[in-house]
Amino acid sequence: MPSNSHRKRQQPVRDEGALSLAHLRPDIAAQWDPEKNLFPPTHVRPGSNRPIWWICGNGHSWLAAPYTRVKGHGCASCKGMNATPENNLASSRPDLMPTWHHQRNQTELGLAPTMVLPESNKDVWWICPNDPSHEYAASPAARFRGSGCPYCAGKKVDPSNSVAGTRPILAAEWDPATARRPDDVAAGSDYAANWICRKDGAHRWTAAVSSRPSSGAGCPFCDGKRPTDRNRLDLNRPALAVKWHPTENGDLTPADVSVGSSRRVRWICPQDATHVWSAQVRARALDGDGCKWCAPAIRSRIDIALACEFAAVLGQDVDPVRQERLDLGHNRPHTVDVLIRSLKIVIEFDGSYSHKGKAPEERDLLKTKRLRDAGYRVVRIREKPLALLDPQHDVTVEKIRTPDAKSITSKVLQHMTDLGWVGPETTAAYLASPIPWATEWAEQI
Repeated sequence: MPSNSHRKRQQPVRDEGALSLAHLRPDIAAQWDPEKNLFPPTHVRPGSNRPIWWICGNGHSWLAAPYTRVKGHGCASCKGMNATPENNLASSRPDLMPTWHHQRNQTELGLAPTMVLPESNKDVWWICPNDPSHEYAASPAARFRGSGCPYCAGKKVDPSNSVAGTRPILAAEWDPATARRPDDVAAGSDYAANWICRKDGAHRWTAAVSSRPSSGAGCPFCDGKRPTDRNRLDLNRPALAVKWHPTENGDLTPADVSVGSSRRVRWICPQDATHVWSAQVRARALDGDGCKWCAPAIRSRIDIALACEFAAVLGQDVDPVRQERLDLGHNRPHTVDVLIRSLKIVIEFDGSYSHKGKAPEERDLLKTKRLRDAGYRVVRIREKPLALLDPQHDVTVEKIRTPDAKSITSKVLQHMTDLGWVGPETTAAYLASPIPWATEWAEQI
């Protein structure tokens, strides 16, 4: 029921007759609440600013001046502007109720969840289910969009989630020159702080808080990722430093990187200045300081056997010992199984295990293309069940535990003769032999 003060404010002056709300706007007067108002709609004009009680067809009661009704303002509850028993936070989002802060919302805001719209943009109080000390303000609309506890998310900081409160070893390495303090930054934050190594105060660096392990490890100088006198490339690996390209690394020198650096730089071979490539410093330090082109490559037994057979048939133009590396551009050498240099023929043996699948097939096709673009003729020996990549130039061989170098060499020689790459006399002489020509030679390698 309306209060006594409201009853006094509602006392009418007179019947407005033809100027009344009832006469001029019967549609609005139809929503007049006769129980809460002390006079009928004939006693107020449409432009009045008196607070009047109204009731809509759905039973929602509200207070508004007649002039606002004339302007088109209707039932706020029906428009979703006011909470109703059917449309409120408690009924629409029961999943949020365990985090509703009943005490603070009631005491400070005078609110219960039944009085709040589910998508209201007004902040209310919440409490974190994971840590009751985390109390925060957020709108139901923000919670509806999925926002949760800002402390757990690292957006707000308190002792339960700060660097100082949860990672004391890191807090001890915090550089005082950093703009923020370790008790002001969340432990999982991406904030870039300045650090001082607890083992060597001369080691100073900047890194995101989230990148530092709680143990305090991660000093780039101690880990060999940044140069010191104890790990500088020029001082500790002089044999590798001399292969540093003098002009293609800008102002960077071997004194500026550590042996364990992941930086990719340009290298040059002291024996052949045309051998230039890019590689990480630490990879060179681990893999050895040899030239990628000059260093011998690991070969399979079938590669060695085939190279020896072709060397025996075609002469010393074929190197059976060292797997050839060809510079085809693209910043890396390409190894080939057998190279008949004078004829510019490359023979590749594709074992079914290591060459199966889409990725190896695409790699083989790309390598063949690059070889042909460089002027080489290519034959691929495809072990079953591998499909031929180029039916005109490739051959298929059976998959057996120990590949037969004699039969494979015979098949490839005949194929190259049919293509016009090798003379028929040479092939005929080899085919006439019942045994391979270079078995002992291959076994000695």
